Formats: sequence, structure tokens, C-alpha cells
Amino acid sequence: SMARQEVWCVYRVQGEGGDDNAFRVATPSPTLRELKAAFGRARPTGDRSEKFHWRLKDGDAKYGHVWVDVSDDARARAETLAPGVLAIYARLVDTSARAVATRAARGPRAAAAAASRPAAVDAPAVDVEPDEGDEDELDVEPEPFLGEESLLGGDESPDDPPEVPDELPPSPEEVQAAVLKRRESLAATISDNQLQAREEMRRREELKASEEAEFERFRAELGPKLKAWSEEFGRKKNIRALLADMDKVMWPEANWQPISIADLIQPGKVKKAYYRASRYVHPDKLVGLTCEQRFIGQTVFDALSQAYAEFENAGHT
Repeated sequence: SMARQEVWCVYRVQGEGGDDNAFRVATPSPTLRELKAAFGRARPTGDRSEKFHWRLKDGDAKYGHVWVDVSDDARARAETLAPGVLAIYARLVDTSARAVATRAARGPRAAAAAASRPAAVDAPAVDVEPDEGDEDELDVEPEPFLGEESLLGGDESPDDPPEVPDELPPSPEEVQAAVLKRRESLAATISDNQLQAREEMRRREELKASEEAEFERFRAELGPKLKAWSEEFGRKKNIRALLADMDKVMWPEANWQPISIADLIQPGKVKKAYYRASRYVHPDKLVGLTCEQRFIGQTVFDALSQAYAEFENAGHT
């Protein structure tokens, strides 16, 4: 059914050359505005759709197909690319100042090509837009921009007759092959990213396991000393005692300056000393230190936090 069909917009940007590009579309009959939004999400270079003038492929009884300008609210027409795959074809003209200047510089060549075209009988007013590397492809603009310089630059006129293509456009099979090739490339990229993510996760898990083993070792070696600092006769020491003896457990590289118990009599000074100590052992300050230093800092921080919370609850602040 149509709901299970894949829909792709196959496009080529004038001047880029190479194979057609493609991006997935959610519906077989999107508006041009919806196509532009999907294009902006899929474009590798991050180009915005407003940078381009869009033309969509449409059937024509006389020429087979033409490239037409449509409004943002007009709906595109999809055609069958392969079983279960629909395609909407688009041609994009870069309207940036640099691109317009580049096309204008090719004006004499474009004028000579227009002068050499054979006359056509009852030909509609068109604007022939040659793609770089495929200059014979028919590109009709039923409603050219009036009163403005052509987007293509040069001396081409909207009254020039259409040029009958010498070569047929790419077959649906060729376009499908290009789309599948791009999908395979994207799948390979996603697979590589997944492998890298799994490897990074494995590395982090190994690092965490190693750190936990180190913490267990330091818990056995340093635990008694830290317990003697934080407890007395099985009871937790108060915040004043912890701050006064903090120099006994801090590592030398911390450069912690001892605080006298006499400087911790007033509650305001206790609060000031607590916040100063917290800056030394806060988890954010332990990043990059050795495993032993992180273990000591974490233990001291937890003990200080609990003791100061009891100090506040007692109404001393």
C-alpha cells in the first residue's frame, strides 16, 4: 500500500555536478515548504533551503517533462522509481551572490549557445537552464521572473525556444542505484559511530571498575584514620572538631591551613570555615586528582556536610 512505500526527493544542485543526491520524504505529496524543511535537515553542508531557487519535475505532453516553479504551498508529484519506492525530482539553483556572479561571468558562452539554437514552431516562452556537466537537459520555466535579471546570468532570454535534449535523463534504475549507494554509505557511517560509542562505554566501565577496586583498597588502608577523625567513642564529631582537626587527614598537596578551635567559637566563623573547607573537598574540585586524594576528599566532604547540617538544625546559624 502507499503507506508502506518509501518516498525520496532526488535533487541536483546546479554547478555541483556529480551524481544526484536524495533525502527521505514523509509523504508522497508534500508541499514545497515541507520539502525545503526536510532538505535543511538532510543537507550534509548545512545549507539552508532559502539559499536555493527550487524547480520541480512535472509531466509535459510535448517534451516529456519540464522543470517548473511552484509556490511553497503547492504539492509535489511523486512517480514510481522502483517497486515500493516513489521519487520526487527537483533541480536547485544557488541564488547566493557568489553563485550569481559566477554564472554571469559565463554570459558570453551562454549567449553564443542561445544564438546557435534552431528555431522552434509554436514553442512556449521558456527559460532553458543547463546543468553543469549536462547542459542539454531540458529545463522549462513557464513563468519566468519578469523585470529581473535571470538567475542563470548571461544574455539568455525567456523567449528562447526549448532545446531538445541529445541525451536522456538518468533512468529510474540509475537513480535508484544512486539512492541505495548513499543509503549504504550512511549505514556504514552509523555502524562506525555505534562501534565507537560501544568502545567508549566499555572503556568507561573498565575505568569505573578499576576506581572502585582502588577505593576498596584505600577504605581498608585509610578507613581507620578517617574514622578516628570523624568519630569519637562511636559518636559523630561536631563541625567545630572536624574543622579544627582537618589538617590531620588532608593530603599535603592540598595546602590546607589548620584552623584553631579558638577561631571557631562564633557561629559566623564556623560557617565561614565550613564553606572554605568545602571548596577544597567538593566533588567538582576533586576531578583530575589521584584516586587516593579523591577517596579522602569524598570522605571528608560527606562528614563535613552531615556535621554542618546538624549544626544548622540546632539553630546555630
